[in-house]
Amino acid sequence: MAKDKSAPCKVFSRMPQQASNDRRLKLKHWSVLNAICGYCNAKGEAWPSQLTIAADTGRPRTKITGIVEDLTEFGYLTVEHRKAPNGRITSNFYRVTYRDGNKARVTKRANST
Repeated sequence: MAKDKSAPCKVFSRMPQQASNDRRLKLKHWSVLNAICGYCNAKGEAWPSQLTIAADTGRPRTKITGIVEDLTEFGYLTVEHRKAPNGRITSNFYRVTYRDGNKARVTKRANST
């Protein structure tokens, strides 16, 4: 069987535990959060394109923005819009929010101030 080169090479990913009991999350939220978590580094940071997320979830790319906005509102993600010198948004930088007990923990980017 040939290996699918488009799929992430990780065997598992870390999901926020609180998502498993959150009744606000629908399948669309769960699948997008899972896709983003699949690309996260050890700090909970990821930068997959919306097209990549759409391909991984089977959802239209045009719907990914709204789902990400929901996940941000629910407290699972923070999103930094990265821009080219001309001001055009080039990609999103995602940080997954994990909770330690009742306290939210957002990892910080190494070079951010």
